[in-house]
Amino acid sequence: MWIVPWLSYRGRALIINNLVASTLWHKMAVLPPPTELLQAVQRSLVI
Repeated sequence: MWIVPWLSYRGRALIINNLVASTLWHKMAVLPPPTELLQAVQRSLVI
């Protein structure tokens, strides 16, 4: 259940992407990722 139910699908997607991306970048800062993984993540985030 969303706390803010009036958000559009795009708004929800932006929030989810921001939360996932920030968590992912934090984990990658702690443990260096393989180059292929980093390139795949960058391709999927930049449309």
